[in-house]
Amino acid sequence: MNKLAVTILLIFNYFVLFSQSFSNCEFNTGLSYNKDLKSVSDTSFLLTHSLSQEIIPETSVSCNLNGVHYTNSYYRVFDLASPIFNVIGDWSVQEVQIGVGYAKGGIDTIQDLRLILYVMSSYNGTIPLDSLSQKGDTINFQVSDNDSGTLKHIKINPSISIPEGNSLVVEILVPDGQDDGNIFFIGSNDLPQTDKTFIRANHCNVNEPVDVADIGYPDMHLLLNIVGAYDAANPQILSFSIDGQISDTEILDNPNLISLVLPADTSLTSLKPNIVVPAGFYSLPGSGEEVDFSQGDVEYTVTNEYNKISESWLVSVKKATPDIVSFSVPNQVGESVIDVNNHTVSAILPAGTDLTDVSPNISVYKDFAISP
Repeated sequence: MNKLAVTILLIFNYFVLFSQSFSNCEFNTGLSYNKDLKSVSDTSFLLTHSLSQEIIPETSVSCNLNGVHYTNSYYRVFDLASPIFNVIGDWSVQEVQIGVGYAKGGIDTIQDLRLILYVMSSYNGTIPLDSLSQKGDTINFQVSDNDSGTLKHIKINPSISIPEGNSLVVEILVPDGQDDGNIFFIGSNDLPQTDKTFIRANHCNVNEPVDVADIGYPDMHLLLNIVGAYDAANPQILSFSIDGQISDTEILDNPNLISLVLPADTSLTSLKPNIVVPAGFYSLPGSGEEVDFSQGDVEYTVTNEYNKISESWLVSVKKATPDIVSFSVPNQVGESVIDVNNHTVSAILPAGTDLTDVSPNISVYKDFAISP
């Protein structure tokens, strides 16, 4: 305890002046929450940074005096298009879920909290307040003492659409509880998370959202989930790869074709492609599923469980052959044309070029050589 007090004193030099601090929840709820959240409904899916939904007592902190909280804001950022989520397209938020670690009203058993959604154009690990644009109205909701140790579901009706390419920022604002004697610690745990937990508390001189780890609480991992659906679902294959491939994967639309090349000595009978599709979709065959490409192209279909929109791609996996992959000459005009079937390469050079002294740059597949 003494060590903790010294740490807080070093970080917050206003501790003595204002008799306020961040402190851990000292109330053991004796409750935990576990739930499989992969299937939320027939029309929507859940996004979370938390690898576990368990609420662990004494992992949450607030700016408070003897447990009675001042105004605290907690934040999560959902960089929707990032590889964590792969939400590709406009996406509407229908519900926010937060963990309630411990709630104890001073006058009543009910406390008023607020939910605010924002967007920002890019996310680099910080939340500058002047970069946020609020989406929709502030949503007022209530937490009761009986919610302690559970996951609180906050419905958003009508849903709020987040345009593609934006990061969603969710703020849970806990108003000052000093007059009423309210105690509230948001639900958290110390289990793995995929992004930072942020807090802002003006009474503790934290005037911008900061990572709780930066103020001495690396084990507070906020439980905050969002549920939503695409405004218009768009099945896509974002990436397709096979271990050991020696060419970049080419993904074409209209017609939907995918092609890549493997070493010449590769067996094509039992390959396990790695496939990335947008959140809420899945591929058939699935990522990591063993597939035989020795008989020709294989059709892959991307679909989802809620509106059954689907689209298919023909995937061609070939062994490397003694072909020229690229051919270029300094100062050439346009791109070279490589005709694999007729074994010819065409390149155009400026008029007046001395064709007796040309040094082309040529690439071939791995394990092959070219002469001259």
